Amino acid sequence: MKEKSIEILKGIAIIAGYQILPAFMMIPFSIYIKNQTIRYITLYLTILIGLLYIYRKDILKEIKKFKFNYLINTTVYWLIGITIMITSSTILHNLGIDIATNQQDNINLLKEMPIAETIIAVFIGPIIEEIVFRRSLYNAIENKHAFAIITGLIFGSTHVLFKLHNPLELLYIINYSSCGIAFGYAYKENDNIIPTILIHSLHNAITLLLLII
Repeated sequence: MKEKSIEILKGIAIIAGYQILPAFMMIPFSIYIKNQTIRYITLYLTILIGLLYIYRKDILKEIKKFKFNYLINTTVYWLIGITIMITSSTILHNLGIDIATNQQDNINLLKEMPIAETIIAVFIGPIIEEIVFRRSLYNAIENKHAFAIITGLIFGSTHVLFKLHNPLELLYIINYSSCGIAFGYAYKENDNIIPTILIHSLHNAITLLLLII
C-alpha cells in the first residue's frame, strides 16, 4: 500500500511538473539560446533526458522484451481510438460546438518553427507524453480499465482545459482522450511502452501532414 501511494504521488508530481516546469525552464533558455528553433528543441530534449533518466531501468527492460505483435495490438487499439475521435469530433461539429484553438496553435507553430515543431511532435513529444501520462502511473493503477480511462482522460484534459471558450467545449475531452485511452489499454495488455511510443509518433506525423495539406 505504501509503495502504491508513493507511485501515485510520483505520477502526480511528474504530470504536474510537465505542465508547469517548461514555462520556468524557458526563461534561462531564452537568455542563453537566441535561436528559437534550437531553443525549443533543446528545452524538450532536456525534459526527455530527465524523464529517461528517471525511468531508465524500466524502459531498458521494455526495449529488450519488445515483440512485433505488441505493435500490431497497439495499432488495432489506435484505429479504434481514431474512429471514436473522428466520430465524436464530427458529432460535436454538427452540433455547432468547435474548439479550433488547439489546431490553430499547431498550425501557427508549424508555420513559425517548422523544423522544431516536426522534430518535437514526431520524435521527442511522443516519448515524453507516453512517459508522463502513462508510464508515470503504470505501477500506481493495476486495473487495466481504470488505468486506460484515468490516464486517457488526464491526457485529453490537458489538451482542452486551458483552451476553453465555453463549458460545452469540455465535450472535446472525449475527442482528445480517445487515443489516450486506446494507448492505455494497449500498454497494459502488452506491458510494454515501446509500441505506444511508436504509434503515437505515427499519429502525430499523420496529423502534421494533414495540417500541411
